[in-house]
Amino acid sequence: MVKGKAEKRTERQATSANLYHFLECGLQNVYLSGIRYFVYPDGRSEPEVPKRDELMQWIARRIIEQDLSLTGDEILFLRKRLGQSQTVFAPAVGLAHETLSRAENGHQKLSQATDKVIRLYYAVLGMNDTWLAELRAQLTTVLTAWKERPYGTGPRLLFGNFKNGKWYVPLP
Repeated sequence: MVKGKAEKRTERQATSANLYHFLECGLQNVYLSGIRYFVYPDGRSEPEVPKRDELMQWIARRIIEQDLSLTGDEILFLRKRLGQSQTVFAPAVGLAHETLSRAENGHQKLSQATDKVIRLYYAVLGMNDTWLAELRAQLTTVLTAWKERPYGTGPRLLFGNFKNGKWYVPLP
């Protein structure tokens, strides 16, 4: 952008018929409605995401509550939400740094036990008290519903809708 000149952009509204693909969160499967976003002549887009931290918490919650094994991108997302390096996160969840790196890059599957430890670790450190209490009430169901993700399948789509000043992110 040239100093003193506003860059030309087109404002758009994300709706259920015209979802915004929220790649900025680091996941390929998150789509939003109820937000404004801007499209620039060079093709890039920029969302205006209200209550961004609340949305990111909802995404993390849906990741740890899902019944399928975590993908590498989901593990990376949870680790970054905690603000931890691989050096700190890996030993905390019982992994070697190299194993965590391979898992985050999609080159190694983690065991069911390690997958569950990562979910619990995030829940204890990353969730607010209200959500943690809700998770406690359904913890046995969440952990026993776990299934290994079928080979070649990606993560389930997550849809977030911002309505009446709140985020709604239903279970997939």
